Amino acid sequence: MLAMSKPRAAAKRRGRPSGAVPGESRGAILDAARQLFAKHGFVRTTTRAVAAKAGVDPAMVHYFFQNKAKLFAAAVEVPVSADELRAVLQEAIHHRRRKERGGRIIRFMLDHVFTPRADAIAALIRAAVGDAGSVPLLRSQIEKTVVAGAASAIGGPDARLRAELLGAIVVGLFIVRQIVRVEPLASATPEEVSALIGPAVDAILGTA
Repeated sequence: MLAMSKPRAAAKRRGRPSGAVPGESRGAILDAARQLFAKHGFVRTTTRAVAAKAGVDPAMVHYFFQNKAKLFAAAVEVPVSADELRAVLQEAIHHRRRKERGGRIIRFMLDHVFTPRADAIAALIRAAVGDAGSVPLLRSQIEKTVVAGAASAIGGPDARLRAELLGAIVVGLFIVRQIVRVEPLASATPEEVSALIGPAVDAILGTA
């Protein structure tokens, strides 16, 4: 009597792994990715490490984001939207007290961007410095949001250049204060920092 052949194992189904809650899992993966990209950069961060930190199966990372590059693009978002930045700049530029305009912009960055969105900014910076392949994506994101929003608020023929110079000041301030933590700048109060750097921002925006 011929032995009956064992039934073939069912082909693996493509799709969401069983037991996963889509919204919660995707959010946990993004949170973990932001933290790891901020700490280790793009090259040294693996999808397995992201999955482990998020407490999910590595297949979940691939299900939602396909590969590390797309995960990076989703996780390392520009920390301030074009509309948000435009509104802040317009309010500051048209503020009745000219001497407070640059300071108000810096205070906004310190209070509402630097601390609550520190992981996203650090990930952007570390990726740009540590992985040349990520630069075109980062440049595109920044140009479409930060630069475009700031330039539209500033106005004038050299608005884009002024917007990029403002960005350079903000990025430099974040690196020294938040990442490298050089003292006494790292421990200075937002009021102290904005009062000292505000006039430089006024000069760049043409509001001095």
